[in-house]
Amino acid sequence: MSFSDLVFAAKAVQKFDTASALKDVVSTNEQPEPSGVRPKNAARRLGFSDATFWRKVAQGKIKVTKISERITVVAESEIKAMLAGERA
Repeated sequence: MSFSDLVFAAKAVQKFDTASALKDVVSTNEQPEPSGVRPKNAARRLGFSDATFWRKVAQGKIKVTKISERITVVAESEIKAMLAGERA
């Protein structure tokens, strides 16, 4: 085995260790994904039409979250609370 082979092997091990260390750091710093449901799916799960769903949003009976200009979601906990009868 030549010196250059040893250097190559050492660099490969070093890259592997760095990659696994970065993976560990990233996995420990990850934030949980928000659990949200798109309005059309939320309306179907709640047994509402789209119009009724948005009327209840306007009345403040259903809380929605704007993720971006064009994306709105309803928290999974909000849907579960409504299905359980905890919210009107």
